[in-house]
Amino acid sequence: MAEPLSSEEFGRLLDTDDPFRLAIRGHTALDELVKAGLEDALGPGRLNVNPATRLDIANRLGLLSEIGRQGMRALGEFRNWYAHRVGDSPPPDKMRNLVAALKHPDGTMILGDLEPKARSGTDEQALRIVLIALRLEIEASIEAWRGVQETQALALERRRAQRRLTPEQIRQLVLEQVEGDQLELEQVEDEAPKGEEDA
Repeated sequence: MAEPLSSEEFGRLLDTDDPFRLAIRGHTALDELVKAGLEDALGPGRLNVNPATRLDIANRLGLLSEIGRQGMRALGEFRNWYAHRVGDSPPPDKMRNLVAALKHPDGTMILGDLEPKARSGTDEQALRIVLIALRLEIEASIEAWRGVQETQALALERRRAQRRLTPEQIRQLVLEQVEGDQLELEQVEDEAPKGEEDA
C-alpha cells in the first residue's frame, strides 16, 4: 500500500487546473489516508474490501466521521463520473451533491463561509475546497481515534499498575499460601485413620 501523502505532497496534487486530475488523484490520496488509518486499527493487509465497505468500516471503528464517510462517498461518485467521461464537464448537480455531502447532522456545512464559493466557483476551485476540507476532516477523525486509543491504553496500564503487587506483597502471599497448604496437609494427616498408619 502507498503511504498517505504529506501535506506538502497533497498541496502539489492540488496545483492543477484539470478537474479530472483533481477528482481522480484527490480521491486516491484521501482513500490512501483512510486505508492508513484502518491499518493502524487492524494491522497491515487485514482489510481487502471495496471502497464503500472500507468507508463504512472506518466509520464504525470511529476512524472516519459521518461527514467524512458521506464526503468520501460523494467524492467517489464524482470521481467515477469523471473517470468514465474524460473531457466532459460534470453537470452542476454533481458538484452540488459533492458540496452538500459535507454537512454536519445539524445542517451546518463544514466548509463554513467557503460553501458558496464551492457551489458557485469553477470545478477546480470547488474540488480544491472539497478535497482540502475532506482531508482535514479525515485527519481530525483519525487523530481523535488515536487519542482515544492512547487514553484507553493509559487507563489499562494504570489499572494494571494498581493491581501490580510489590515483591514484598508477592512474598507474603506465597508464604500465606504455603502455610495454608501445610496446615491443610497436617489436618489431613491428623484425620487419617490410625489403622492405616499401622498397616
